[in-house]
Amino acid sequence: MKKKPKTKKPNKDREFRILTQAEHELNSSEWFGAIIRYSWHLGRRKFNGFYTSGEAKKNATIGWWFKIVLLLILICFGYWFVNYT
Repeated sequence: MKKKPKTKKPNKDREFRILTQAEHELNSSEWFGAIIRYSWHLGRRKFNGFYTSGEAKKNATIGWWFKIVLLLILICFGYWFVNYT
């Protein structure tokens, strides 16, 4: 009769994974991209169809461009506000 090998209990301190700033930025880009694509299709497709691992690259690219354009608009608005008020 064979003895079952003892399994180690996972250490919760070692399992806790801290995300870096780059990973947070990627996650927010994916969310923005999925939301923009969902609104572009006027809700005809389910949101879960856009937020999948296969669509992650498209969502991240669209979300990244959205954030860059938004940042440029804010910079232009700040420049206008400083110079023309």
